[in-house]
Amino acid sequence: MRFGVVVLTNAGGVDARSVAEGVANEALGRPLLRAASTEPLPFQAQRRTIDSGILQSYVGTYERNCVQVRVDVASNGVTLVFPSPRGGEQSAIAAAVGQDAFLTVETGESIQLLRGVEGQVTSLLAGGVCYSRI
Repeated sequence: MRFGVVVLTNAGGVDARSVAEGVANEALGRPLLRAASTEPLPFQAQRRTIDSGILQSYVGTYERNCVQVRVDVASNGVTLVFPSPRGGEQSAIAAAVGQDAFLTVETGESIQLLRGVEGQVTSLLAGGVCYSRI
């Protein structure tokens, strides 16, 4: 059996991915990926070990249209801190899957750190949005 789940919402603060995963779990009568959406995703990508100096080069604040994302070092990855739709801040841990490439542990979202001509990190690509380093 093959099927798909699409969730469309315009309600602020609703995590459409979690809703879709819950609907799929109910339809199958078993967890599709994981028992609860708060558990880490079972990655198929191989996690990589990144040199601490390279990880440190990602640390900083990135901005687009007055929205700021802060990047800090985490255990062999990075933590992204960004505004929550419900107010305040929320964070996401992203595991390294390559140099300058990460996947968020909870949602599997692709995160890329982009470098300029001189090799310095200049921007962050997350959720299809490019944030410039400030």
